[in-house]
Amino acid sequence: MKTIVFVIPKLGGGGAERVISTLVRHIDKKKFKVHLIIVHDGGDYQTDLPVDVNLIKLPVSQVRYAIPSLYLEIRRIKPDIVFSSIRGFSALIALFKTFLPRKTKLVIRENNTPSESISESKYPLVWKIVYNTIFKKVDKIICQSDYMVEDFKNEFGFDESKLIRIYNPVDIEMVRQMSMQDPSPFGKEGYKNVVVVGKMMPQKGIDILLNSVAKNKNKLKNVKIWILGNGKYFRDYVKLSENLGITNYVNFVGRQANPFIWMKNADLFLLPSRYEGLPNVVLEAIACGCPVVSTSHPGGTKEIMELTGNIQGVVEELTWDNSWFNQNKIKVTELENVFGVKSILMQYEDLLYNLKNV
Repeated sequence: MKTIVFVIPKLGGGGAERVISTLVRHIDKKKFKVHLIIVHDGGDYQTDLPVDVNLIKLPVSQVRYAIPSLYLEIRRIKPDIVFSSIRGFSALIALFKTFLPRKTKLVIRENNTPSESISESKYPLVWKIVYNTIFKKVDKIICQSDYMVEDFKNEFGFDESKLIRIYNPVDIEMVRQMSMQDPSPFGKEGYKNVVVVGKMMPQKGIDILLNSVAKNKNKLKNVKIWILGNGKYFRDYVKLSENLGITNYVNFVGRQANPFIWMKNADLFLLPSRYEGLPNVVLEAIACGCPVVSTSHPGGTKEIMELTGNIQGVVEELTWDNSWFNQNKIKVTELENVFGVKSILMQYEDLLYNLKNV
């Protein structure tokens, strides 16, 4: 049996947190003894943790104060593998990897297309140095898409032996069960309901969406758009919708603990992002049986759409064509074969159990 430590700031509502939650719940406990280290208590997915996962909360208030206690916990546990899925934590652990037991391998999962995401970060030059030096000390980097693998190779000169592509898992059964827990959240009948889910930040392209609505009002008389999510730019986007005169078309409903009810009952799921890693929300919308339209952008979204037979749903511009609402629903079996938990867990377990020095 191998001992593995998963490290994440919190089990909140983001895509990385959902993936870690899925991994620690489903990974074969006959092969792995699982520890999970967090900084912040009370995330959405924390209640889903099984009893055979050892949850450790560090005695600090912020990630930036976590280095001493995180290092001591890892030294105490003496794991075979440390697994991190948030960039800041991954960089911290990579910095002190030299001082960990020699047997301990460090695996990081990149949660976005690096060249795109660091260009929008507060300190892009610092992060370029991190990728070009510190991250090259890790034993394996899990990329969410083939696009991301090429990004690491072409932009930062990573050797292919350091990289592996494993798609994000979608727990189809869990998504479907949650999607049926409550009645439809939509009000008046007679409207086509479009759902958008994402953190209120530039990457997610909410401003692109709002401007497209203003430009195509004549096509949207019977359409209601519901935007789920919170974030730094929430009020800015609400104000933008007011300035554009589209408040009759767009509804900001904040973050929802169960977005699957919205997806299941919607006529369309829309992803207006500028770039992505591999968006879990698209996988989840497909699992709910909701047609999907996405902007064409850097990242793995197009791979999802191709592999599920929905490439026609990738558009260059948000023109709000009527054809968007007439797509065939994707068969769940097609989603299960490529992105289902069983398939993805086998790939993770094979990598982690047989991990060698590279």
